[in-house]
Amino acid sequence: MKSKWIPAVLPVLLLVVGACSDTTPPVVDDDSILSVLATGHFVGTDAVVDLPRLAANEDPAARWQLGEGWGRLETWGAWTIDEHAEAWVRVARVDEPLELYLECRTLTDDGPAQSVTVRVNDTEIGTVELEPDWQDYRLEVPADVARVGANHIELIHGRTFSIDTDARALAVGVKLLGLVPRGSRPESSERPGAVVDGERDAVVFQHTGTWVAPWRVPNDVASLVVEPRANDGSWRLEIRDLDGEATELARGDANTPEEPVSVDVSAWRDRTILLTLHAEVGKGGRVTLRAPRIERGAGKEPPTRLVTPEVEPRPNIIMVVLDALHADHVGVYGYERATTPVIDGLAAQGIAFEQIIAECPYTLCSTPNFLTGMSFVRHGLVERGLALDASIDTLAERLDRLGYTSIGISANPNNSVGTFTVQGFDEWHEIWQIMEGRDRTHPGGFTELALERVAAVDDDTPVFLMLHYVPPHEPYDPDPEFDIFGDPAYAGSITPDRAMTRDIYAGRIQLDDADLAELVSLYDGNLLMADHWVGRLVDGLEQDGRLDRSWVIVTSDHGEAFGQHGAVGHNTQIYEPMVHVPLVMRPPVGVDVSTVDATRVANVGSMVPTLLGLLGSYADAAAAQGDGAIDLFTDIGSQPVFLRTGHPGEKTIWGVRTERYKAIRTPDGAQLFDVIADPDETVDVARDEPVMWTGLMALLDMARAEGGVQAGERTEAISDEERKALESLGYM
Repeated sequence: MKSKWIPAVLPVLLLVVGACSDTTPPVVDDDSILSVLATGHFVGTDAVVDLPRLAANEDPAARWQLGEGWGRLETWGAWTIDEHAEAWVRVARVDEPLELYLECRTLTDDGPAQSVTVRVNDTEIGTVELEPDWQDYRLEVPADVARVGANHIELIHGRTFSIDTDARALAVGVKLLGLVPRGSRPESSERPGAVVDGERDAVVFQHTGTWVAPWRVPNDVASLVVEPRANDGSWRLEIRDLDGEATELARGDANTPEEPVSVDVSAWRDRTILLTLHAEVGKGGRVTLRAPRIERGAGKEPPTRLVTPEVEPRPNIIMVVLDALHADHVGVYGYERATTPVIDGLAAQGIAFEQIIAECPYTLCSTPNFLTGMSFVRHGLVERGLALDASIDTLAERLDRLGYTSIGISANPNNSVGTFTVQGFDEWHEIWQIMEGRDRTHPGGFTELALERVAAVDDDTPVFLMLHYVPPHEPYDPDPEFDIFGDPAYAGSITPDRAMTRDIYAGRIQLDDADLAELVSLYDGNLLMADHWVGRLVDGLEQDGRLDRSWVIVTSDHGEAFGQHGAVGHNTQIYEPMVHVPLVMRPPVGVDVSTVDATRVANVGSMVPTLLGLLGSYADAAAAQGDGAIDLFTDIGSQPVFLRTGHPGEKTIWGVRTERYKAIRTPDGAQLFDVIADPDETVDVARDEPVMWTGLMALLDMARAEGGVQAGERTEAISDEERKALESLGYM
C-alpha cells in the first residue's frame, strides 16, 4: 500500500481544443437499551412554546413549534419582528375548557400603547392590551376552536411606530405561549415531560407525550422487554421505520399487571428504526417503563449480492464529476431538453439511480463523501481552512491495494492537494495551476489530458480515472454551438459574466421570468457542452480498447437551484434542487445490472462501497458502508442521508433525507416534507408529524455525537493560482 503522501502537480502543457435528552446518558450493560433511549427526545402535548428553553437548545425537539415572525432567540425569549408571529402547540384532549396563555411585554417602557390580537386556528379569540413589564395574559378559547393535535396560534400587532419614516409593526417580547387548561400555569419549564433515569433504570413520563429515539437494531436481537408501571394513565410501545410506518408492539394502562412484557423485534434486525414510547398521563400521575432490555438470538444471514461480475483483468473505473449538476436537468431523469444525449446513452447501457443525494450542496464538503464513502459527520471537512485527515482511506488508496493506477484531474480547487482529498492518486493534475482564463473551466483540454494519461498506462493495469469538471457550474459560458436553448428574442441583462451570477446568488439582482429562463438556458448549454466532452472521453476510451472493460460513472457533487424556494445557485439550502444529483453507471461488457433496484435512497458516497463490492473487495466495501454509504448492488434497501449547509460564521442548516421524508432544522425552526407526496417540498408537515421530525433529527444528533476522524487544519497554503481559480468560481 502507498504511504500517505501527495504526488506533486504535474507540469503538463495542454493543447486546448475548442438535540439532547434531559439527563446524561447512563452507562448500561450490553443487553440494556437505556443508552439508546437516552439519545432520544420528548414530544409533548398540552405544552407551550417555551422560548427561553429553545434558546438554550435544551429542547431541540420543539423547534417545529416556531413559524414566521420571530427574531433571534435570546436567553429570556424572543421578539416578534413582523406584523404577525405564528407558533404551533399540540393538545392531547379538548374535553376541558382551554385558555390561551401568553407571557410577554411591550418593546419599550415609554413608547406608544400596544396591543396584540390573538387567533387560534384562524379564529380570532380576543385582544390584549400590553404592559411594558412582563405580565401573564389569558384569553378563553371557544370549545369549538381548539382541536386535538397541532393548533396554529397567531399574534397580530395592533399598532405601529409613527416616528419619522419608521412604520414597522411594534415588536412584542415573548417568553411563553400556549394552550392550557383554564386557570392553570404552563408546566413545561417546571419539570420535563419525560426523563431517562439511569439510577432507576427506567423511562419516566411526567406529562402526556411521546419519547422517540433512533435505534440501529443489532443483528442478533430477538426480543425487546420492558416492565411498565402506570399509576394513572396508559402507555403504548411502537417501532416506526424511517419512512413513518408504525408497528404497535404492546400497550397497557393502570390495570395492566406490573410484570415484564416481551415483544418480538427480530424483523427489524440490521435496520435503523425509531423506537417510540407514548404515554397518556393523568393529572399528577406518572407512567414508568422500567428495565428496558433486549434478548438475543441467532444472527441472520448477510444480504445476498444481486450482481457478482467476474471481469479479468479487473475493470477500469472512469468517474466523471460534473460540478453543480441537478439531476432534474438530465434527460434520463425526465428533463425535456436534450441536454445530455451522451449521459442518457450511458444510462441506457447501464443504470441511472433515481434518488442519490449529495450530503452537502457545496464541493468542499461533498467531495470527501464520494472519494471516501465517509459522511461529513465523520470526515469533518465542512469549511475552508480544513483538510481531510491523512488517516482516512480514500477510494484511490483502497484501489491501490487491488493493483490500480489512479489518475485524478480537477478543475475545482475545493478538490485539491490543499484539501488532501487527493491522497492515494499516482497522478494528480490541477487545471488552475496549468491553464489561464476561460481555459481553467473549459472541459476540452481537460478531457484530452485525461485520455493522454490513461493511454500511458500499461494495458494490463487497471486504471482509476477521476475527472472533476467545472461545467455546468458557473460561469455559464457555453461555446456558441452549445448555446442553443435560449430565446433569440431575449433582450435582458443576463450574460455569461461570472460577476453577474454572483450578484444574482447574493440577491443583489432581481430576476424576472425572462431573466430566469435565460439563466437556465445558459446553464443547460453549459451542461450540453460538458456532455459533449464526456462523449469525447468515451470515444477515446473505446479507441484505446478500454471502454468495454470499464465502469463509466457520471455524477455530481451537488445540484443547482433556479428560483425554487426563492434561491438561485447552491450552498444556501438543502432542498432537492441543491442536493439531488445524478448517478449513472455504465458497466463493462457482459455485466448485467438490469435487476438492480435503482430507486433506493443513498448518498453520493455510496459509489465507494458499491465499486469495491463489485471488485470483490468485500472487507473494504463493508468498512465504507460503516461510514454512512451503502452498497447499491445489494438488497439492503435505502439508508438515511445526513445533510448540512452554511458558510463559515453563518447559521448551519441540518437535515435528514429518507425515502419518504426530509427533515430540516435551522437555528430557529423546523420543517418536514413528504417528498413522495410533495416532491417540490412546498407543504411543511412538521406540525402534523412532530414525532417523525424529532426522531429523524435525533438520528442526526446521534451520528454527530458519535463523530469519527475529523478534518484538521489545512497545511498547504492557498497559492495565487488557486485563489484566482476560487475567485473565478465565486468561492472567494
